Amino acid sequence: YAYNGLHPGPLIVAPLHSLLRVDFTNQLPEDTTIHWHGIQAPEAMDGVVWATEGVPPQGSFQYEIPLEKAGTFWYHPHLNVGQQVEKGLFGALVVEDPADPPAEELVLVLAEALDQQQKS
Repeated sequence: YAYNGLHPGPLIVAPLHSLLRVDFTNQLPEDTTIHWHGIQAPEAMDGVVWATEGVPPQGSFQYEIPLEKAGTFWYHPHLNVGQQVEKGLFGALVVEDPADPPAEELVLVLAEALDQQQKS
């Protein structure tokens, strides 16, 4: 499980007050979504199970989210969350404010590697 074959998923960097467009095709054997954690996304674009249906295997969906808050956020699925995130479906989203002074930044995404024997 990986977004674009990357674990964690690709770093998405976009300017504040832009429209984020993500063309998503589900290549998993189960339904999934992308939830944009911390972003004020329209409900139909938020990827939460109570507002949207999952994208079925081989199905596609275009996420369109106005970025109205600068910061560093993360994205992940909202169906079968524990297993899909643990298998690698997560990544970082940085919304940059052009009014902020330029800075060299390094985005780190950390994940706990669970011991499979401890889970049983």
